Amino acid sequence: MRIIGISLDKGIPELKARVNDKGWNSVEHYWKGGSTADKDWKVAGIPNVGLVDQNGKVVYRGHPMQVDLEDAIS
Repeated sequence: MRIIGISLDKGIPELKARVNDKGWNSVEHYWKGGSTADKDWKVAGIPNVGLVDQNGKVVYRGHPMQVDLEDAIS
C-alpha cells in the first residue's frame, strides 16, 4: 500500500511546516501547486481520501470518517 498526501496549502514552505508540525513522516507529500487535482478528485472539503485499487480503479472517494478504511483497503 502507498499513502500519498496532496496539499492544498499556499506553498511548499507551508506544506513542509504542516508535515513537520504533525509528524506525518510516513506519507509521501506533494503540493497541488497549479494543478487541478482537487477538482479532478472532486474534493469538497478537507480531509478527503481517495482509495485506488491495484488495478487503478477508484474504489472510494470522500471523507475518511464515512467509510471503514481498513475494510475498504482489504
